[in-house]
This record gives sequence, C-alpha cells and structure tokens, in this order.
Amino acid sequence: LPISRVKEYVPAVIESSIRNTALRVKDGVVCFVTSLITLGSGGSAGPEGPMAYVGATLGEQQGRLLRLDRRHVKVLLAAGTAAGIAAIFKAPLAGVLFALEIILLNDLTMSAVTPVILSAVSAAAVNYYWTGVRPTFVVPPFAIHNYLELIVYGLLGVASGLTAVGFGRCMAVAGRWFSRFPWRLRPVLGSFAVGGIICVLPAVSGYGHNYITQVLRGDMPLLLVAALVAGKIAATA
Repeated sequence: LPISRVKEYVPAVIESSIRNTALRVKDGVVCFVTSLITLGSGGSAGPEGPMAYVGATLGEQQGRLLRLDRRHVKVLLAAGTAAGIAAIFKAPLAGVLFALEIILLNDLTMSAVTPVILSAVSAAAVNYYWTGVRPTFVVPPFAIHNYLELIVYGLLGVASGLTAVGFGRCMAVAGRWFSRFPWRLRPVLGSFAVGGIICVLPAVSGYGHNYITQVLRGDMPLLLVAALVAGKIAATA
C-alpha cells in the first residue's frame, strides 16, 4: 500500500499525547518493518525514533485493550516510549526523563512515575542481558583546564542548534522534492541517492554509534567530522 507521507515518529508520539489521538497498530507495524529494512540494509537512520514509536504504540494499545481511562492510557504510552529509548541507549534514566518531561508534561504523581520507571528499567535490563553490559557510547574522562573552554562549549551548543534547524529544513525540502514523483519510484530514487553518498562517505551508513565513540575519543579528524555531518544530513533527509 502506498504511504501518503513519511511519519516523524517522536513528534507523532508527542502529538498523540497532547491531542489525545490514537496511535494505529498498522502504523506501528509499518514503522517496525520499514525501520528494520532500512537499518538492516545500511540506510542512514537511527533506531531511537522507531523504537520510541513502537513502544508507545504497544503501550497505548494495551491501555485501550484493558479499557482504561485516557489518563492511564497516556501513562502506558509514556511507559512504552521510555522503554524504547531506554532499550536503545541502555539508559533507563534517559527514557524516564524524556517520558516524564515530554510525554507526561512533568506529571510526577506516583501512579505515573512508577510504570514509567519499571518499563524503562525492564527494557534496559533485557538489552543488557542479550548484548552485554558494555555501554552504547564509551565516553573518555574529560577535564576543564581553563574556564575559557566554557565559551567554546557554548559556541558548540549554538552550532548544534543551528545544525538541528538546518537538518529539519533539509528534511522538509527533501520531502517536498520526493513528493513530486510516483510513490513507487521514491524508494528507488532514495536508494540511489543514499548509495551514492555512502560510496563517497562509507561512515554515513547505519546509525553511527561506533563513529560517535571515535569522535568522543578524538580519533577522527575534524574535517572528516564536518563532512560526516553534512553527509549524514543529506543521506537521512
């Protein structure tokens, strides 16, 4: 079946939480299958958004199956989202904080916090059991030798924010450009485009967690890092 538009998974979860709209099982299955194919074939994408969406869909559908009221359905949606993020990053605290702040809008009642924590910890524990206790990112020790370095960190934050804005706009432009073609032709064109970029920059393929670790250790030249930022934005868009 043709898909009318590309779904942005995390915004869809947030929209469902705010507007009380349902996450369809069909969309969750499509998300799981397409993400599996994309990541398995070396596509430039990440598992975080799809996992959060699939987890949120499972949580919400469970609440609807049990005929719970809207608030408890929303709590299960947040618990599923936290589980997806915690499992991917092996970071249950990150999943809990994201779900409580973004999905539940700082609902810190015991009936909301407890399911989210249990879900995130359980998901991370399953990942640790199957893949080992090694962290997703190996971060070397850092030390501030001069307080002027804080200025550089601030500039880095500004640059990252501008890059995020540019990435969003590239996604919008690419979406409008591909929408001009028949839906059967879009995957072919996208595959050729991404394949061409990967031929020039092989590190663009996949979700790049190993390359992030190299950057954190300082093992990657700055010029290559800049090229990867541009290539990753283009390939993902």
